[in-house]
Amino acid sequence: MNVSRSICVAFILIISICFNSFATFVYAAQTGIDKININQEFGYSEAIVEKSTGITTSITYPRTDLENVDTSMLGWIKGLYEASKKELTFLRRINPRISMEFNLNYNSYLMGGRYAGIEIFGTKGISTNKNEKSIIKTYNISVDGKRILSNDEIISNKMYDDVLVLLKERIINSLGEGYSEQIEKLNGSSLDNIVLTHKGVKVILEKGVYFPESLGTLSYVIKYRDLGEAFRLPDKYFSGMSPTMPIDPNKPIIALTFDDGPGKATEQILDILEDNDARATFCVLGNRVAKNSDTVLRAFQNGNEIVGHSWDHKDLTKLNYAGIKKQLEDTNNAIFDITGIMPAFHRPPYGATNNNVKKASEELSLAMLYWSVDPYDWKTKDAQAIYDDIMGSVKNGSIILCHDIHESTGEAMEMIIPALIEQGYQLVTVSELLNYGENIVESGQLYRKAENLSLTYFPATTIYAEFIDESH
Repeated sequence: MNVSRSICVAFILIISICFNSFATFVYAAQTGIDKININQEFGYSEAIVEKSTGITTSITYPRTDLENVDTSMLGWIKGLYEASKKELTFLRRINPRISMEFNLNYNSYLMGGRYAGIEIFGTKGISTNKNEKSIIKTYNISVDGKRILSNDEIISNKMYDDVLVLLKERIINSLGEGYSEQIEKLNGSSLDNIVLTHKGVKVILEKGVYFPESLGTLSYVIKYRDLGEAFRLPDKYFSGMSPTMPIDPNKPIIALTFDDGPGKATEQILDILEDNDARATFCVLGNRVAKNSDTVLRAFQNGNEIVGHSWDHKDLTKLNYAGIKKQLEDTNNAIFDITGIMPAFHRPPYGATNNNVKKASEELSLAMLYWSVDPYDWKTKDAQAIYDDIMGSVKNGSIILCHDIHESTGEAMEMIIPALIEQGYQLVTVSELLNYGENIVESGQLYRKAENLSLTYFPATTIYAEFIDESH
């Protein structure tokens, strides 16, 4: 009897799972949820898809694995969702035919591995009302601090008036003089929804709140340099920030890295990368940066990442703590003087580390960069041998070690970079590689390759079961 009952329960459970999966798939096809953008820069995506009596729901939201951040975001989403269901229950008592659509999605931006911006946006539509309600919520995050930043920590509240002048100028340039009355009424609350992006602080004006609903939700970016003293976060992590490369989650990603330069092959490698729309990471020696400033700047402006490889290639494990810190700081400052960005990584010479190197790295907010593929280009100085080694060893998530001080390495890259792209590899920077998907780089930690490189979007009806009440 117990066996028969168990089989029956199992059968019902299987049918239920299959039905829910089918319903989710059908709904995805009907609403286009399968087209959701999953190329997010920070955290990873989770989703709730539900179609129950009277309400159709599609919620895609970020998970950051930062407890305080996730608790706040999920609490807000759940509260909004539950309030919408209560509203629908009330409306259906008056008119049982009323239905609701509730949709949320998001964009995320990661700056220098240290700060992140998240904008959650969506709509709530009721069948008896032609106008959908716009939903906007923004979060700005200190990754190292593992917390949400207040707006006052980003923009000085004493300088809101100055920022409003900048905002109004952009609105006038966009909409013209026809909305001068609404523009003049903008005040400090107009800056409630701001988000950190690569280009600047994005100000989002919710649909129908400040301007006619017909204009929809409006957004304007104020560049960091234009904000001047009003911008309160460390300028070195934002000035001149270049956007990260869009990453296709269905293709493998790898990072080419070049040590000891700038050197003989650097310009040649930059030409090849540019011709193939690819990026790499250059691990430079501090004492070579200033005298090769044009090359460093070109590399950075083309979207490549510049990180330190010590000042003069000393074995850091043979230095005292002060000596280690000076090697790292002097190199970082040299890079910052050219790029305006403080590096998020450094590669210890010879790959040599100890507790003091780890401690200094952590204190300077640097992760330590290793490698998973080493073609010994410095030893063979043979382009074909370098090509054969890399093409035979590379895999998804690989970090490849090379040296741009050897002409043979440049010659090898003429073959390697096009060949890797032809095989479907995406060539990205180490920050793009190691921060992709669920991964978050931590200062003081050592990274040989990227882990957990899988699809970041998992449509499901049961990820957060407490959100879903089948009775509605």
